[in-house]
Amino acid sequence: MVILPQDVCAELTSELSGDIERLVTALMTSSLEYDARCIHVALHGLAPNVTSLVTILATRSDQVRGERLDNGLGRRS
Repeated sequence: MVILPQDVCAELTSELSGDIERLVTALMTSSLEYDARCIHVALHGLAPNVTSLVTILATRSDQVRGERLDNGLGRRS
């Protein structure tokens, strides 16, 4: 996986807007960070978006979920 410098990401997002900006931003983030953002958006507000939560949790394998949980918990300790 290639990690782009932040100045390239900022430059692209400043030149784009709407759905194209969201798409490019999603492609430039790691899958862990993207899933975290999607879960955050799904839980935000008065009525959680259960469909998004189920889709994210059901489409990830047990190994990937475990690795991401370990990585996420490892950063906090």
